[in-house]
Amino acid sequence: MGKGVLTERQLIVELLDLYKSLPCLWDPIHSQYNNKESREAAYELLREKYRELYEDASIDVVKKKIEHMRATYRREYRKVVASLVSGGKKHVPSLWYYDHLTFLNNVNKFPLRPLVTSTLQSDAMDDEDRTSSEDEEPSKKKTKLTSIYLEDFTDDVQTDTASIHSDQRARRESEAFGRTVGLQLGELRQVQRFLAEKLISDVIYLARMEHLTGETTVGTEN
Repeated sequence: MGKGVLTERQLIVELLDLYKSLPCLWDPIHSQYNNKESREAAYELLREKYRELYEDASIDVVKKKIEHMRATYRREYRKVVASLVSGGKKHVPSLWYYDHLTFLNNVNKFPLRPLVTSTLQSDAMDDEDRTSSEDEEPSKKKTKLTSIYLEDFTDDVQTDTASIHSDQRARRESEAFGRTVGLQLGELRQVQRFLAEKLISDVIYLARMEHLTGETTVGTEN
């Protein structure tokens, strides 16, 4: 824990406001959304903000914090929309920072299937007891509206899930390679290990700057 001037809640509000001002991190149609350097620079700004209270926070910590808040927000948002679809009382979000993430509604579509299924089943049971066509009509409209929501959101949910799995797989592969290199470094004499670590760091730096090519080599002078 760092400085005590800023409270946790104040920090979150300021962090989300800053996040909102960085659409390259959350708007798929933004011109810089797929620009790695722009996204890294944006996350660095978020990390600097988060460090006002948590001085040792890394970019990974900030990313996980944002992802957690977005996931929690999605759950609340689904409840709100499902309550509107069902025609019942509108769900009032209990999440205190809910209003600070509503800007995501304009660019992201969230899955409703888990929350709407019970509504559809309940309507079907009620329809068995209804005999007038006037009573059946509202049920048909409700089913149609629900289908629209599900159809619109399914593709985005599958895309988000695939992206998460891809990131997790890449992280596991990187960690496995890192452990292998670490074991190999441990077998070297101290001076050789220091030199190898420097070369590895240099190569990683070049990769981060996107200066590596298929012809890049590491050589020694004769």
